[in-house]
This record gives sequence, structure tokens and C-alpha cells, in this order.
Amino acid sequence: MLDITLMQCAAKVANHMTSSRNPDSRKRRVTALLEEEQITELEAIADRNRVSLAWVVRDAVAAYLTGQRSPLRASADVRPGSD
Repeated sequence: MLDITLMQCAAKVANHMTSSRNPDSRKRRVTALLEEEQITELEAIADRNRVSLAWVVRDAVAAYLTGQRSPLRASADVRPGSD
């Protein structure tokens, strides 16, 4: 009985993974190491907005790439030792 249930679950997971993939999608998985404080803050943002941590990270990357609230882009002309 347990073996059948586990096999059914595995089949559902495999089916979901196959059916949820968009062949036209240009998304790729990336890995980043973050400080524990950063993760805690991102998780808090996700909880407050009732979204996943992955959604918060994708939103932050999109904002960074469009120049919104990017401290690095705002200080792009300031380099260490240039003042």
C-alpha cells in the first residue's frame, strides 16, 4: 500500500515537472551565496507580500537591471581611490 502511494506521488511530481516546463521559456537556474542577514530580510519581504523567496529575488534582479534603486548604478562614477 505504501509503495503504491509513493509511486503515485512520484508519478504526479514527474508529471507536474514535465507539464510545468515551458519549452519557450528562457529562464535558467542560478545559484548565489548570500549573507544570513540578507536571506532573513528577503524572507521577511516574501512573507509580508505573500510571495515566494524566488519571486522576491527575481523581482530584485529585474529592478536592478532596469536601474531602479540600484546603489551601484547610482555610484557608477565613484570608484575606490578616485576621490
